[in-house]
Amino acid sequence: MNDLTPVVAVIKSMVTAYQELLKVQEQKRDALISGQVEALPDLVQEELKAVAVTQKLEAERLAALETALGADARGADWTLDKLQSVAGPVHRLQIRAAGEALQGTVRQVQNLHELNKKLVSQSLQYVQNTLDLMTGENTMMTPTYGRQDASPYGDGSPRRMFDSKA
Repeated sequence: MNDLTPVVAVIKSMVTAYQELLKVQEQKRDALISGQVEALPDLVQEELKAVAVTQKLEAERLAALETALGADARGADWTLDKLQSVAGPVHRLQIRAAGEALQGTVRQVQNLHELNKKLVSQSLQYVQNTLDLMTGENTMMTPTYGRQDASPYGDGSPRRMFDSKA
């Protein structure tokens, strides 16, 4: 059997890295919900750093696989199940445990990322609607089919802030 200890170690490091990414995603969600916009740039930077770490670990995992399995590792898609099939009993259990933790954490990160995307989209929509209301460009709020600046009295005169005819 092949020594997969370095591969298992990298997978465990990947679990830790994705847990850190999850923490950043949670902080980002909390900032979006509470309206702490000033915290978002720092959180985005932390998120980018965490993603870079996961990408680096993925490269390390592939290198560890190639070292452990030699030519067999090249060009193959090494899923956790396939890796367990070539591992010895001890490594098989370690790969299964680390793999399940990794899959669960990645799933949580993906779900939280989708939620954060929705929250950002809703925030942007709210800001756009507010700007439209302030600039008078929101035609959805017009109660009639007439001009937005027309007088409610139907005399064609523009609306005034204070109308003395009332």
